[in-house]
Amino acid sequence: MIRFLLFLTVLFLGACKPSSTTTSISIPVSPATTSKSLKSLNAPLHKPTCKIPGKVLNHNQLWLRDQSLIACISSDTTTKDLQLGDSHRILSLYNTTNCEQALRLVLPINKSPDFPYHLADINYNKNSNIIAIKGIDHFYCLNLDNKKLLPPLRPIFKTPRLAVDAQSNQIQRLEIWENFIIGYAQDQGVFVFQLNSSSTPFAVLPHVEYKVNETLYHSLFLIASGDKMQAIIPTYNWEEDRFEINPIFKQPILLQKEVLSKKQNKEYLILRSASDNQAIVIDLKNRKKLELPVDIQQKQSKDIEVYLEKSAAVKK
Repeated sequence: MIRFLLFLTVLFLGACKPSSTTTSISIPVSPATTSKSLKSLNAPLHKPTCKIPGKVLNHNQLWLRDQSLIACISSDTTTKDLQLGDSHRILSLYNTTNCEQALRLVLPINKSPDFPYHLADINYNKNSNIIAIKGIDHFYCLNLDNKKLLPPLRPIFKTPRLAVDAQSNQIQRLEIWENFIIGYAQDQGVFVFQLNSSSTPFAVLPHVEYKVNETLYHSLFLIASGDKMQAIIPTYNWEEDRFEINPIFKQPILLQKEVLSKKQNKEYLILRSASDNQAIVIDLKNRKKLELPVDIQQKQSKDIEVYLEKSAAVKK
């Protein structure tokens, strides 16, 4: 719940059109004014006990209370492979009012018949009214409004990624947070898509990336909040199997646009406040904002780079 509130705090800050000089994300004004009214008068207060035919893996059944639906992925004799056994790729929707099936789709084989599909690890969708289905290296989005399955999507990154082995690019985590899908692909890093109820989701690329090594990238995304910006460097904690959004600023700030237009793929990203021209340095390697001495904050960017190099040399 704490992580959920943190994410919403970061996202529900304002709205603006993406800038032509930087990759930004358009944010809804507030949950109260933008969320669809999905609640049904007949929505049950308690989780329904509809019997799902076939076999359903743990965490592959989701009660969508506001929509009066149950979403699930199952297998039965129609998808069973003679050699490899159960194939969990039947995507279904059931009405919770009468337990009748509202949708049945058989998904394509997921690399191999015995590789199951999974519902996204988190499906929070009051704005988008979409749920996501995770495959090995791709995912689907199901529009609950028209009950249509959108074309498959694959992770997209700002820079080319190196495949280390056969497991590279496998989607290990997939979450929906209102209008965004955020995921993590093994050895490739974090990817983000923005949802659009009337069309296929589109990739949101980071403003800059820092390559730590061949399989680790720190990607900084700029989130638009009115005229201001929030910076986030999402990371995947594989030990705890969860995302950390990692907002850089305590609150959104107004940045100089000419600085945003510069391509800076170095260890340090130098931005400038539009209100007082003070330099803002983000350490991409350690995913944090650096605190600069007051006299350094007003210097030109090239002088700040010299200062950072000297400071790094002293630490060594």
